[in-house]
Amino acid sequence: RNVLLCLSLVVLVTFCRSLGISEHAAGSDAAGSGLTLEDLASGKLKIVDLTYALNDKNAYWPAANYEPFRLKTIATLEQNGVLSKAFSTPEHL
Repeated sequence: RNVLLCLSLVVLVTFCRSLGISEHAAGSDAAGSGLTLEDLASGKLKIVDLTYALNDKNAYWPAANYEPFRLKTIATLEQNGVLSKAFSTPEHL
């Protein structure tokens, strides 16, 4: 869980930098936006999460060769010492 949180923060900082948002509270960045990660943490700057969960209920093109999202467990901790899954999804899902 901590690794996932750290990875999420790295992605967030990278994303903010791509938007020209500085990670330092003082001063403005090279793009001149003046926005900071502190602005995000304080609620002054908002990010809208548009993600949604993938499952077999997601819409997909109803043609002959199309199938819904599928998630299959291929290894478990109990049997293989690792949890591993495979997924399949239509390209434009």
